[in-house]
Amino acid sequence: MRKTNLLLLLIGFLLIGSLTAKAAEYEYTFTATTFHNSETLALNDVEWTLVNNGNYYGYDGTKGQQIGSGANPATSAILSTSGITGYITSITINVSGANGTNATFAVSVNDKPFTCSGETSVSLTNSATAYTFTGGQQGEIKLSFAQTSSVALYIKSINVTYFPLVTSIAAFKSLTAETEAALSFSDAANARITFVNDKEVFLRDNTGAICLYNNNVFTPSRPWAYNQHVAGSIIGKNTVDNGMPEMVATANTNTDNLVIADRVSEDMVMPKEIDASAYDANLADWVKVENLVKGTSNIEAYDKYSSACFQMPHNGARYDLSGIAVPNNSTKQIAPIYQNSVRPLVYVIDENETFVSPASDIQNATVRLVRTLSSEYWNTFAVPFNFSFDETEALIREYDNISGTTMLFKEAESIEAGKPYLIIPDETIANPVFYDVTLSATPAQTVTHGAYSFVAIYSPYAMATDQTELYLGDGDLLYYPVDNTSNTMRGMRAFYRVPIGGAKVAIYGEDYEEEETDGIRSIENSELRIDNYDYYNLAGQRVGKDYKGIVIKNGKKYIIK
Repeated sequence: MRKTNLLLLLIGFLLIGSLTAKAAEYEYTFTATTFHNSETLALNDVEWTLVNNGNYYGYDGTKGQQIGSGANPATSAILSTSGITGYITSITINVSGANGTNATFAVSVNDKPFTCSGETSVSLTNSATAYTFTGGQQGEIKLSFAQTSSVALYIKSINVTYFPLVTSIAAFKSLTAETEAALSFSDAANARITFVNDKEVFLRDNTGAICLYNNNVFTPSRPWAYNQHVAGSIIGKNTVDNGMPEMVATANTNTDNLVIADRVSEDMVMPKEIDASAYDANLADWVKVENLVKGTSNIEAYDKYSSACFQMPHNGARYDLSGIAVPNNSTKQIAPIYQNSVRPLVYVIDENETFVSPASDIQNATVRLVRTLSSEYWNTFAVPFNFSFDETEALIREYDNISGTTMLFKEAESIEAGKPYLIIPDETIANPVFYDVTLSATPAQTVTHGAYSFVAIYSPYAMATDQTELYLGDGDLLYYPVDNTSNTMRGMRAFYRVPIGGAKVAIYGEDYEEEETDGIRSIENSELRIDNYDYYNLAGQRVGKDYKGIVIKNGKKYIIK
């Protein structure tokens, strides 16, 4: 992409550039009496229909085809065609009247008036004169005479300038390179602006996206803005710059025939979620690609627009990236943008993937976890950032002490980066996203009391199979892996490192000094059991036999109705 400081297209102002591809032209000159009646004839392979109320036809070597005479005047005459397909921008007509004429001449396309020197009609003289009418339309051309005098009318030549017309961004991008054409949007095309900066406008319709590029400076009239609708037509040159599909402004470009409207009740424009493999098919679009890895993935972040809420990810970081797909030749780049509260960079911690800590703390980070916290049992948990749950959202316990072989856990109010916890949410939480946290360089920590440790991990971990490393499993019981085929613990969890021979876990409530253990789980001689026969709810709290709901007794779940 170009790096010069240039302004965007603006409504109501011409966008002047170099014209390297000529528009198409239709020309016809009358060299003899051609029309002999109100009729349809082919003029240079385009069918024209003459309708008039005169009754005389002739030819003048200077003025051309004659319509009507003093004895048989045509007070009105219309020459029309629908045979020129394209976007018509200019029609030059050589017309005149006889001596004493009091007549006007007008041009319209699709019943929309074209103008000559700012007027919708011209007054004819008795001299053959070429008048140029300009506008921007597609459809039927009408050349209209009207007179209050009773004289002959003449037409010498017709010249129509038009451009190829396409009705989608995909069709425009498929044109031969450097072709100048008109791009027309219907309401159904759903053309929306995805991003604007001071030199480019990025536009998306149902078929794809493109960059409207202008290399001139103008005083803003009504700047384009994110989320606006676009309808109507605009002329530009199909160009690819360093791999970026662009419509570049030319001498024929203006926004007079575009309708720009703000969103009313429609959905907000959002990034298109794509796989990395679909990058090339979505150039110039606002896209979101998940699970990129800095230094490994072939898509790079390029902070072209100095986006808010973006910091370059550290090497080895896994992240989601949202921005404009802006290639640099063969290099796949995404320029981060922040709008509609969509964060351009989201760090990802995936329980099944290795997590690489940053070299130093990253402030105001957005983090997405690929991890589910069940509300049906205690989950071990560890993450590299601080955050808090509301009291009604989750119960949190941290390793506090050791009593004999029993590991004691007390109530905690929040999560601290790197520390291992037990947690049970009020409702199951799947793949949560955390905003404006500090992604800490703190490594996963081990909390040790005596010979018993609670060990946090961020990445998958191969547990020892010698019964010294235990994990919390089904029924909130402790297990150990028996061989290397089933000893991998997923990340963002914690395990228990204990002496061989057994361990117990006690989870306490608020009153640490007075409350008895809510539930003691143990492992002994490879058999998992609960040390007593009381009932416990899913939060690990002892309940009576009259409790209604799901309970745990001796390591098994029951429903009491």
